[in-house]
Amino acid sequence: MKKIVTFLMILVLLFSLTACTPGAQTSQEYEPFDPDKEYEIDFLGWGGVAEQSNFQYMINQFMKKYTNVKVFYSAISDTSTYSQNLINRANDLPDIFYVPDWDYIKWADSGKLVDFTPYLDQEEIDKMWDMSIDIFRYDETTKTVGTGDKIYGLPKDLGPLALVYNKDLMLQLIEDYNLDVDLPSNTEPMTFTEFKNYLSEFKGLQVDGSEVIPLAYYDVQSAVYSNNANFYTDDSATTSAIGTDNFIDAIQFVADLSTSGLAADYSTSGSSFSRFASNTYLFTWMGPWDIATFWEGLSFEFDVIPAPKGDAEGSVSCASIGTVAYGVSAASDNKAAAVELAKYLACSEECAKYNYKLGQAMPNIEEMAVDDWVNNVELDGIYQYPQSKQVFVDVINEADDNIFGKSRPYYYTYDKIAYDALMDKFNDVWAGLKTARQVIEEYEETYQQELTKTRQRLG
Repeated sequence: MKKIVTFLMILVLLFSLTACTPGAQTSQEYEPFDPDKEYEIDFLGWGGVAEQSNFQYMINQFMKKYTNVKVFYSAISDTSTYSQNLINRANDLPDIFYVPDWDYIKWADSGKLVDFTPYLDQEEIDKMWDMSIDIFRYDETTKTVGTGDKIYGLPKDLGPLALVYNKDLMLQLIEDYNLDVDLPSNTEPMTFTEFKNYLSEFKGLQVDGSEVIPLAYYDVQSAVYSNNANFYTDDSATTSAIGTDNFIDAIQFVADLSTSGLAADYSTSGSSFSRFASNTYLFTWMGPWDIATFWEGLSFEFDVIPAPKGDAEGSVSCASIGTVAYGVSAASDNKAAAVELAKYLACSEECAKYNYKLGQAMPNIEEMAVDDWVNNVELDGIYQYPQSKQVFVDVINEADDNIFGKSRPYYYTYDKIAYDALMDKFNDVWAGLKTARQVIEEYEETYQQELTKTRQRLG
């Protein structure tokens, strides 16, 4: 009953967002920045203490550069609370705020965000990753993201996933147990079968009297994408593709890792970092946004490798990519200054360097990421970890025929309801109570109905 009430509340809030068409104060009229005008803007974000500190630092640098702009920055630590807060404020939005990938399409379609297109020149666009701009395009005619001539967000960061391992622990286990095992390649993805066999070499081993679990958990989205499968038949996210053999095999692969003891119980994956830090897990997952936390919380060297590729024909390594946009309210009285701050945080070389030196993000500027970040320019000691940052770059630039990336499935939909319901159904698979095929055959029709409902919310 509680879930039903919560669901209905979410629907009411979502309806209120789409039902409120742009009002009289909402305008897409271009507003140039006036260096002689005094501006005050409200910036709402989220994040823990480290992220809030990093952003306050970057905002302070912005205010030193633009002395006529006063920025009032606040942040909410929990992302769910943040999304709820933003929806509640739909008719009184902050001047600038985070727009996560799972909420992006609803905000892009709402008429409440500034279109950045007239504020960006070609030089600014050209120096960014293609994906970092294209991912925030929106086609208002077809109601699809990643295409169209409107840009309703600028990239806070791109978040490609990679497998991360405790290098010191691995070397110790190899030596203590005289294992005939090399460190994993950071350029050649293993197949699912090869990865299972690799993990098996470490199953049941101990360090300092405690058992090491080879893997914390496996990222479901990366498993699906890397087995030449998808949640939908295309990026419009209107038709289910979960009934394919490749999708079913990917889900079963994830479940088998846990039920065979190669990965921890899937229900414990939320605590993976603390157990990785304490030498309990040999592998887990990370994105570039985790780097500062890893620097601060780990006492050992860690490194990354690409997501394994599936055994299905045509499979390549394809990690999921999360992202967050800076959005500017179209109703802002200080739109020009808010846009200027968004551009500074997303597009400037200053912030790109701040971000990577603070361990906050991979640079949005492609040349800086490839030439400086990957090669540890101005980074020393532990701040050079992970040494194989090229893995993250490969996921984004897709220059390697074996390594790719794709946005998370809920980026393509109006909300996460269909996705979250599907993941709930998979709990029986993770527990070994049902096979992936059983659950999908039972639920696929309902999943399609949920996708249809989600799509209809776009009108």
